[in-house]
Amino acid sequence: MVNGIGNIKKVLEKLDDYHYIEVMSCPGGCIGGGGQPIPTSWEIRKKRIEALYKHDKDRKIRKAHDNMAVKKVLDWLRAKGHHYEHSVLHTTYKKKKGY
Repeated sequence: MVNGIGNIKKVLEKLDDYHYIEVMSCPGGCIGGGGQPIPTSWEIRKKRIEALYKHDKDRKIRKAHDNMAVKKVLDWLRAKGHHYEHSVLHTTYKKKKGY
């Protein structure tokens, strides 16, 4: 995992160690990404980040793998079979013509 595009150098130095690399470099992380309300500024991003940390701090469930609702969905998917689970949880990419 790399947080911030400025930290990508360590990954680039070890490219042979990876099968796949995804780079997400939104300013301020996902909190500053394309799916967020606009207009935005560093001050707005900072307030969003503070609000998320404040909200998260007191949650009993803070990790997806500890969430019983998530576990129930995963169990349901697994009961449907590997192919179904894989088709729901994984993305596939296809090379486009001309690239």
